[in-house]
Amino acid sequence: MASKLDEYLDSLPSGLNSFELCRAKGSLVRTSFALAPLRAVERLPLALRAYVATPPLATQWIPETHYVALSLAAADEHGFEREQFREFWRRVMHGLTDGMYSTLLGLVHPETLIKTTATRWAHFHEGTTVSATRADAGVAVHFEFATGLFPELIVEGYAGVLQGLIDRSRKPEGRATRSGLTVRGARTVASYLLNGW
Repeated sequence: MASKLDEYLDSLPSGLNSFELCRAKGSLVRTSFALAPLRAVERLPLALRAYVATPPLATQWIPETHYVALSLAAADEHGFEREQFREFWRRVMHGLTDGMYSTLLGLVHPETLIKTTATRWAHFHEGTTVSATRADAGVAVHFEFATGLFPELIVEGYAGVLQGLIDRSRKPEGRATRSGLTVRGARTVASYLLNGW
């Protein structure tokens, strides 16, 4: 059976060079490595091995496909399936919001926090967008990205990212759940519902 990483690499139209306008910040990689270190380096493509040997600077931009591939390699190595991967990315968000930032977020209502996610998202990702709107049952969040950029496990992982934000808010009892996935040709929209506060 193919690994999650191999399946992703096989699905990319131009391998790790696909979707070159989509980038992620090095801080995501560094935080991920702290939580789920990659030790089976020999299984990685050369381009990914370089990150393990020398992690990117927190402020450095890297291709989004590389971050996705490294996250899938972590899922393979540590046995993360859907729920475990979601929890992994929830903990990554906790790691990114530790310390003083955590204290400040604890003063903010989750609805306010989520509605400003689009601005914060641009500090960590380029080429993908996030929007949030008021819904009857809470807040609807929509991630828009190039079709094929994020496989199913990554889409699930973003529910964990949103849960991590709620955890840091003034109302941590709230919940983030997936509510849909819509493919519109070259673009895909993953939707989530946040409520329960």
